[in-house]
Amino acid sequence: MKELKTVEISTLIISLIAIFLSIRSNYIAKKSYKLSKKDFKNRQSSFNIYLNDSNTLKLEDKKFILIHLSIINKSDSKNSFNAKLRIDCILKNNEKSILFFDHLPNKKEKLKNSNFSFFESNINLNEKETSTKWLIFETPLSLYKENDINMYTVIIEDQKSKTKEVTTLLLKEITN
Repeated sequence: MKELKTVEISTLIISLIAIFLSIRSNYIAKKSYKLSKKDFKNRQSSFNIYLNDSNTLKLEDKKFILIHLSIINKSDSKNSFNAKLRIDCILKNNEKSILFFDHLPNKKEKLKNSNFSFFESNINLNEKETSTKWLIFETPLSLYKENDINMYTVIIEDQKSKTKEVTTLLLKEITN
């Protein structure tokens, strides 16, 4: 009888130890999962953009849109970005139209005596890096003579097709 009680008590103690160890193991696994999930989110694409200034410059039959922009890469990995300008306008026949223009840093040679620092066409930022430079877009001068412009929207798209937009209604005109 005494032997049976000892076996029951030792079985109970072993069972309690096993339950304690399994609860502890479960707690460690949940904590590890939460840390992995947080690390995964930090590595995902995350960025912000801020509009600092916006200008126009007329040259010959072209109008250059100059946008001073800050791009903040908040993720824990490098990221690449492309810039586009969307112009929403109303045509002569009162139809709405949306036009897109690419950032053309090679057009900076057209700007005489400028001390603008431009983003490259493919904007690369390291992890947790911020960069503030200018974007340049070339548009036909006829667009402004024949149509009413509603707004200008700069669209920044990263390598994972995540986009951010910033809109402006007014542009300062500068001279070359």
